Amino acid sequence: MPGGRPRPGKSFAKKHPVILAKNVMRKELEQIQRIEMLLNGQLSGQDKADFEKEIAADPELQADVKAQQLVMSGLQRLLLHTGIKKAAKRFKWTKWLYRGGAGFVGMTIIIFSILFFSNQPAYNGKSHPEYNESGQKNWVYADSAIASQQFFVNGSKDTVIETKGGIVLAIPAGCFLDQNGDSVNGKIEFAVKEALDAATIIKSGLSTTSNSKLLETGGMFFIDARHNGESLKINGKNSIYAQIPADSIRAGMQLFHGQRIANGTINWVGPKPIEHDLVPVDINTLNFYPPIYLPRLAEWGYDITDKRFTDSLYYSFAAFFQARGAMSLLSRVARDSSIGSPETIKWFEQCALNPAKIQAVWNDKFQNTILATQAFEERLHLIHTLYNCTNLFDLYVNNLSKPLYQIDSMAVKYGGEKFSEFAARHDGRVNISSAQLRLLSAYYRIKSRAFTEAAAKTEREYWEKQADLDRKADSRRLKHGTDSAGRAEDNYEKEFDLNLKDAFKQLGYSPTNFGGVAKATYNVQVTVTGWCNVDRYVHESVRNKTTLNFKDQQTGKTAIIKYQPVSFSIADLNSYSRVDVYLLPDKLNSFIRIAEKNQTYKENLNDLFKYNLCCIGYKGGHGFLYVQRDVKPQEYPAFGLAPATDEQIANAINNVAQQKQAEALSNENEYQKLEMLENKRISLIVAKTGLTANVGDIVFPCGPTVMSNGYWTTDSALIRPDEAKQLKIERKVGLK
Repeated sequence: MPGGRPRPGKSFAKKHPVILAKNVMRKELEQIQRIEMLLNGQLSGQDKADFEKEIAADPELQADVKAQQLVMSGLQRLLLHTGIKKAAKRFKWTKWLYRGGAGFVGMTIIIFSILFFSNQPAYNGKSHPEYNESGQKNWVYADSAIASQQFFVNGSKDTVIETKGGIVLAIPAGCFLDQNGDSVNGKIEFAVKEALDAATIIKSGLSTTSNSKLLETGGMFFIDARHNGESLKINGKNSIYAQIPADSIRAGMQLFHGQRIANGTINWVGPKPIEHDLVPVDINTLNFYPPIYLPRLAEWGYDITDKRFTDSLYYSFAAFFQARGAMSLLSRVARDSSIGSPETIKWFEQCALNPAKIQAVWNDKFQNTILATQAFEERLHLIHTLYNCTNLFDLYVNNLSKPLYQIDSMAVKYGGEKFSEFAARHDGRVNISSAQLRLLSAYYRIKSRAFTEAAAKTEREYWEKQADLDRKADSRRLKHGTDSAGRAEDNYEKEFDLNLKDAFKQLGYSPTNFGGVAKATYNVQVTVTGWCNVDRYVHESVRNKTTLNFKDQQTGKTAIIKYQPVSFSIADLNSYSRVDVYLLPDKLNSFIRIAEKNQTYKENLNDLFKYNLCCIGYKGGHGFLYVQRDVKPQEYPAFGLAPATDEQIANAINNVAQQKQAEALSNENEYQKLEMLENKRISLIVAKTGLTANVGDIVFPCGPTVMSNGYWTTDSALIRPDEAKQLKIERKVGLK
């Protein structure tokens, strides 16, 4: 090729054997790199499939893969030697030696040795490297006596490790630095030795003294991180978080650093107080209610898994923490002008924790704060039961940047010695920026006030609406009562008129004019009784629905008007929320509503009338109907009601009733439907009031109890603030 480079043919190989050897070596190293990538899971897709196919067809390549697996798993040099033999065979070392490549063989062995030792763990079982984590050669007996646990982590990724003894180590990305202070990425060997029990501590010769002073240990552990054999440092601003298991948390525990000494033991120096950094959880999984709130609701049969219900019920009590609402409430309990004094209102607010304050923080805004921890949940359950609950709660919310134990110490003056016990545990903090703190603080103040006002407004509007519905229901009932009385009187007069005319006819008297007052009258005195007494007996018969049997003394004739009993029963009567049974007499303009007694509907039928029956029921908001024409005096077998729409019920009424009867019965049915809804509303109010009374005992655990009318009182009178102080109210968690 003119002007080009000569191709490396045989003549070139004779002149330059080392160059070709290097080319072959490079190919072999590339093959080793491919094997390592395969074993490390770095090959994927078609590249992986092609290489695996190539391995399957080449026994020598299979041997190389196996040898590389042994190298990467850190086995002894002897195992590696077998792999090197197979590689030597493949390279045909004797051929290269014959051609003068002895120097190259040395280079190859060195390269393989470097590859091997770079993959060898610095710690192997109980052994340790030549230099310790500080770059010195001094080791102690415990370094060899305690087996190491080796882990390999990626320096650029967050990693969580759990040791055999249960130590959990959270290693953040960028945690490790080399000797120059630069972050180390890639594969890092991480070794752990642990001595968490007395037997291990004694057997390994570990001391429990600090400058000859005896210590009480909660466990000991050793960690070391290395990259390519070089010991790494931990970034102080991005350090490891460790959780050491313990049967119990003892106050005053400190973290010591181990200093190796010449006699083969360790002196513990540099004590630092242990601040148990808090691990936040999802705040929505915590329970911020009063401690017995959910258990009591469950006892009363409510679904406590329905958080919308449990939240709504609890947050509704925020209405009583608005000053105007509290004054109005307390004034209605006791007719005393001093009830609404600022001192009483202040006491009222300190007696219970305003649910609006809980609502303001129990959301995603406060994720990753001390409030989103199980440690705070434990404190909050206690706070709910104490008289100074508001001061205590605000103390924790307003100091989110402080370690929890510091806030516990501040809480002692409000909550007593229990908070001293909390402080002694030295629970720490959840790191949070100052800017975020300011935003959360403002959010808490605004939202708690807004939630309180919203709850008060909702509660006020609810009761105003109920009062308006009460007025409408009272007006509707008054009109219905007047109409019912008029209807009953009209029915009576018409039935009396018909019965009296029929009685006169049976007695042989001429019909009497009942049509109204005559234009002129004769005025006479009546001195003897006669047939006019008939009306009195007819009156009693109609009023009592009993048979008339009257014999006239002058004519000797008898008038009989029969009333005969009829009864009805309804299958599954108790399954209906309401059932109304009506008789429709053919000679009256209105209906007769039959009352239920002992699951039976009874009435006496007038022989002069023909009757139809209309029965209307309701269940779950749906209508049901039964119609019986030409009702006879008898005991009817139980009948069932069929489902019916409002339109079907209206059509049935029109078919079995006269026009005026149909209008009256339709109006009656509409009224009864409204009354059914009204009764349901009243039942809900009663249930709400009763539930409010019961839950009030939980929301206000350190103060007054709740009467059945829903207002807070003691058994006899309202507790005054001075009385509350004298009583020194202390309530235990879980007790009423």
